Amino acid sequence: MSIFSKKTAALLCVLASGFSGASFAADAAQPAQAAPAATQQVEQASININSATAQEIASALKGVGLSKAQAIVDFRTLNGSFLQLEEITQVKGIGASTLEKNKDKIRFQ
Repeated sequence: MSIFSKKTAALLCVLASGFSGASFAADAAQPAQAAPAATQQVEQASININSATAQEIASALKGVGLSKAQAIVDFRTLNGSFLQLEEITQVKGIGASTLEKNKDKIRFQ
């Protein structure tokens, strides 16, 4: 075998192993791309603000932690069920921006 043939064969082996590694890397990346779709489905789920627990509210709404969620439950207990979306802003710590981020997730029944 000539030196040229040996170099060509070595180059082909290196290229072949490089391409197979890229193929494995591409396959490994695909499951990571599927995860955001599942996350989006969870985020789009709605919550009944009049019956949910503080934990459920905190899990479902953006920008609402457990203490704000508990404030929503306490307000609801003292004042009765929420009838309109804007009433939620009467709860201390829940402002217009929090309401805007979550308005599509909140239901009343």
